[in-house]
Amino acid sequence: MQNFVHHHPELGELQGLVDNDGIVQLRGIPFARIPARFKHSELLTTLDGYCRDFRSWGTACPQAPGGPDSYGGYLPGEEENPVRYDEMSCLNLSITLPSLAISKTSTERLPVLVYIHGGAFCTGDAVSPVHDMIEMVRLSVRDGKPIIAVGIHYRLNFFGFVACEDLRKECEESSQPICNFGLFDQQNALLWLHMFLPGFGGDQNRITTFGESAGSMSIAYHMVGPRSGLFSRAILMSGTCATGPPLPMAAQEELYLELLKQLGIDETAEDRLEQLRNVPAANLVKLSGGFFMPLADESFFPTLPTAANTAGLLANCSWVESVIIGDCEFEGFIFYFRAQQKGWDRDAFLESLRRHYPEADCKAVMETYGLKDDMDKNLFLQKVMEFTGDLVFSQPTHTAATVFTKSGKPTYRYIYTLPNQFPCSVFYHIPHHFVDILMVKLKLQFRLAPTVQRVCEQHCRYWIEFANGLAPWEEYKVEDGKINIIDTKIGGGARWRITTREEDEKSGRRYTGWEVLERVADHAEKVLGQWITN
Repeated sequence: MQNFVHHHPELGELQGLVDNDGIVQLRGIPFARIPARFKHSELLTTLDGYCRDFRSWGTACPQAPGGPDSYGGYLPGEEENPVRYDEMSCLNLSITLPSLAISKTSTERLPVLVYIHGGAFCTGDAVSPVHDMIEMVRLSVRDGKPIIAVGIHYRLNFFGFVACEDLRKECEESSQPICNFGLFDQQNALLWLHMFLPGFGGDQNRITTFGESAGSMSIAYHMVGPRSGLFSRAILMSGTCATGPPLPMAAQEELYLELLKQLGIDETAEDRLEQLRNVPAANLVKLSGGFFMPLADESFFPTLPTAANTAGLLANCSWVESVIIGDCEFEGFIFYFRAQQKGWDRDAFLESLRRHYPEADCKAVMETYGLKDDMDKNLFLQKVMEFTGDLVFSQPTHTAATVFTKSGKPTYRYIYTLPNQFPCSVFYHIPHHFVDILMVKLKLQFRLAPTVQRVCEQHCRYWIEFANGLAPWEEYKVEDGKINIIDTKIGGGARWRITTREEDEKSGRRYTGWEVLERVADHAEKVLGQWITN
């Protein structure tokens, strides 16, 4: 790529890169500053005092090291140029746009597709090569439906989601919202885009957000959150508020005290919070495995979302005009590794179901999922992965899609059945949680067979068309249940096609099970807490 200079009317001269197709990237632009650890970020309204060279990817929030196992190994140059991490400079975003968007002859502002990354609010970034959106923008230009793509960073794990009574008191004394620092970081990124997108040729009134897992959950949280009008369209990929309902302060306080204990900080010390602020970031990262959830507090959640009310709250979000929502065929496989790590026990699991669900509901759940006291342990693991995947991802997706369409909000539903295509991956041949986000950005095309390349390209086109305000496929309606799936069972290779609930149910999808889980949603959070998020 070659050097490029953009003269932004408000931000001034910005150095970036441009490729031979005229695709411009401005990487690592700061959108907010962090005044101190566990303090709310402050939205930037100018870049005065900041370096104007945006040719290198910005830093991400410190986190436990990941790896390329899910997509079969490092991409060219990835291992030599790893993601950089820094606690205080991680609030940055990257913009990829066609040069035509900022040409002097351009008169039309382009729609904007904003990526909020997932990773259980513990890990993740928007800058590693597999998440680079340059190919999405390239395809949009080639198809005559150009978009601007943005990837944002936010604080993760303890840095973004620690909550405790000490912080509640501190936030109240300074008239600040109570914790949820990572979610407010995301909000600041979207507010920054509203201020400055026109100077990049983008339309701040045509922002579509997309994200997978915790990224999708984040979008859902904002739809029920305190600030309206952040985006006009949403793509929810395997995640709603019901996937991870916010935790009450009592539960967060327990986690805080346990963190202090693990770090050797006296929980009775008056300055315990300040001691925690002074712990090296690397020491916090070492303790950050697992899942993090936001705090259940009205400063971000005016009405607290739960497993039971999430779908209705989302459908009532008046400022989001249309939604794509979907899941992957075998979401529950993501819990295989957790089951091995935690040693999920058949008898203890079934006892937990009986304890948390009323007798009749427990019986219905066990019958639906074929859970039995004397079942083979291999079969138990298969069934419990189906159950947990449905409980956390597929049932909330199904319920939300149904309530969306009943409310009159144009809704497009998909099921991602394409299995992982990379023989060197531990997920090979499994249509697992997050496989869709790996494929939609088209950075792995060189590893795929031509038929699979076409499936991924069509997937990317759907997202581009939706960002352009178009209907990507037929609307989902309860009466006919039109759903877009990847059919991997046809001759000649995989392809997208429209199916119905009835057809999909015959292929093994557990709609009846989801409706049982929906009926007993009030009890789901206890099961989530014991077996999945702890």
